[in-house]
Amino acid sequence: MMQNRWTSVISRKRSAFTLIELLVVIAIITLLVAILLPALSEAKKAGRKGVCQSNLKQFGVAYATYAADFQDRIASFTWRANSSEAPGAASDNDAACQQAVDILNRRANRSSPFAVPPAGVHTPYARYSHLVLNDYLAQRLPEKMVVCPDDKVRLQWQVDPENLDPVPAPTQDPTTVERIAYSSSYTLVPFAYGADEGPTAVQPSNQGHNFYAIPGAAKLGRRKLTEVAFPSQKVSNFDQISRHAKKDSYYAYPDVTQPLLFWDTSVRDIQTGACNKGGNPANLGPASAPATILVRYIPDTAYEPACRNGAPFQNVLPYYQFTRGGLSGIDVNGKDAR
Repeated sequence: MMQNRWTSVISRKRSAFTLIELLVVIAIITLLVAILLPALSEAKKAGRKGVCQSNLKQFGVAYATYAADFQDRIASFTWRANSSEAPGAASDNDAACQQAVDILNRRANRSSPFAVPPAGVHTPYARYSHLVLNDYLAQRLPEKMVVCPDDKVRLQWQVDPENLDPVPAPTQDPTTVERIAYSSSYTLVPFAYGADEGPTAVQPSNQGHNFYAIPGAAKLGRRKLTEVAFPSQKVSNFDQISRHAKKDSYYAYPDVTQPLLFWDTSVRDIQTGACNKGGNPANLGPASAPATILVRYIPDTAYEPACRNGAPFQNVLPYYQFTRGGLSGIDVNGKDAR
C-alpha cells in the first residue's frame, strides 16, 4: 500500500514540466510564429491583390454591359455643353462637372448637397469617371468597389466622407476636398471619352498627374467600344499608384508591375516598361519618334508615395495612360502578360 502511494507521487512529479523544458517549448513556439507570420502576411497581401483584380474585372464587365444597353457607348459623362441637362455649361467638361455633382447628390447620403465646381477649374474625368457606372448600377456612394483594398487612405475617407482625415492638399478648385472621398483608385484612360489625337485631344496638365488639359472645344463622352481596335492589348483602367509590391510607387516607373484592366475585360499583371511609351495626342509625330510628352507626377503626400528622385515632382513617360493611336493603339503584346 505504501509502495503504491509513493509510486503515485513520483508519477505526478514526473508529469510536470521542468523550467528547462518549458523554456524549450516557448522557444519552439516563438520560432514557429516567426516562420509563419511572414507567410500569413504574404497570404493577406495576396488576398488584397485578388480583391483589387476583382474590382477591375467588375469595371470591365460593367463597361461591356453598359455598352450593350446604350448603343455600344463607353460609359462616360453624357451631358453636353448648353444642353437642357446642363444649362449654362460652356463646354462638355463643365457639363460633366454638373452631371458628376448630380450623381453624387442623388447617390451619396450626405447632410448637405455638393456644389457645382467653378467653371474651368475641375476635370471630373481624372478621378470620377466611375460615377456614371455607379449610377448605372444603382449603387450607393461611397462604393468600395472603386477603391483598391491597399488604398487605405481612400477607404478611411469612405468611412466618414464629410470629415476627411488626413486632409488632402488644397487645389485651385475649392470643392475638391468635399468630393475626394468618392473618388476612385482606378483611372479610366482619356481616350475612352476624348479624341485619339488632334488639337482637341485630352492631354496631361503641367499642374500634375491628377489633372488633364482639356481644350474648350473638346467633344467628350462620344466614344464607342467598337472603336477599340485591339481589346486584349489596350489598357482600359489602371491604378496610378502601384500598391501591391513591398513599396508603393507611381505607375509610370518602368520597373513597376501591377494589375491592369484591358478592354476585353481581362485583368493581367503587366510591367510598365513592357508597354509602349505613349505620346502626345495633340501632336503624335511619326510612329518611330520617341514620346513627345511627359506626365508630371506631383504627389499629394497625404495619400501618395514620394517621387523616387527625392524632388517635389518628377516628369515620367505616360505609357498606357496616353497610348499612341488612342483606342486604335496597342499597349502590350500577349507575350508581355505575367
